[in-house]
Amino acid sequence: MPSPQQVEDRKTQRRKLEDRLAADVIEECRTQLMLKFRFLDLALWRMELEPLRVGMRYPAATDGEKVYLDPPRVVARFQASFAEAVRDYLHLTMHCIFRHPFDEDHPHKEAWWLACDLVCESAVMDMCGDRFACEDDKHRRELLDELIKEVGSLVPGKLYLFFRQALMMPEGAAYRGYDRSKINELHALFERDNHESWPGSSAKADGEGEPQPGETMELGQEDSDGLDAGSDIMEELSDELKE
Repeated sequence: MPSPQQVEDRKTQRRKLEDRLAADVIEECRTQLMLKFRFLDLALWRMELEPLRVGMRYPAATDGEKVYLDPPRVVARFQASFAEAVRDYLHLTMHCIFRHPFDEDHPHKEAWWLACDLVCESAVMDMCGDRFACEDDKHRRELLDELIKEVGSLVPGKLYLFFRQALMMPEGAAYRGYDRSKINELHALFERDNHESWPGSSAKADGEGEPQPGETMELGQEDSDGLDAGSDIMEELSDELKE
């Protein structure tokens, strides 16, 4: 029977191996993305990697300075689908390019995080085309088309206002057909990373400065500097893709 020290040593060795394998997976994701999108090379390698075992829901997260990895989850994701692993990392990188983690102007965190996830996945699918295609992309596009009919365009500020209103409806009620079940479906399809470490997340508590349940606000009523955040950047990326 191995001694307690031997057991501990084996655990340490296994963790080191997992850390190395996870870093290798991310490095390969970066390389494949750089080969397709050379203009993203600096962004892809800008953040250093840090293994972190704290029970994250997803393989990776960022605070805008580092990429925090759950090594076993990263390796498992790679083994299940390399395309999904690549898309996870590109999604996280796009959050930083759009500066989503640093926003302090949208206090309803769930609404803001979901809006940002939809914007990133929409941009990533447009950028990648058939490369790194994933199983749920068709359904994602269908849901995005539905939202475009509701809000007009996929910019985070408009989506934020829409989701905030839906999330503030009384239990069991829906806003323009969007109830908690529909919101949860969007979370499941468009989330790819943890947002709790975003610097802007701690700026205000959920709901601070928000209308109270039962109050309504039309999409055009709020004067928000962040309404079209990221749209200019997306236009620049589109220009890069055409070259």
